[in-house]
Amino acid sequence: MKRLLLSALTLGLLSPTAAMANAAWLVLSYGNKASTRAESDSVSITTIPMKTMKGCEEEGAKWAASKPTFTHGVREYKCLLNK
Repeated sequence: MKRLLLSALTLGLLSPTAAMANAAWLVLSYGNKASTRAESDSVSITTIPMKTMKGCEEEGAKWAASKPTFTHGVREYKCLLNK
């Protein structure tokens, strides 16, 4: 019984439908852009799996419109289609 349950769980995790559950990736880039040549830039990138491309665009637009943490803050997003 344990062997059957274990093999069923393993097949569920390795199935192609489980891997393709996300239609898009929301890529957020944010950070501090240097205001002078003496300063340095510091930008971070984060990716978030999204179920639909429309949802990705909506959440990205909300995030980009929110107030930046840094004075010279960079807040950009891109939605990438998962193929």
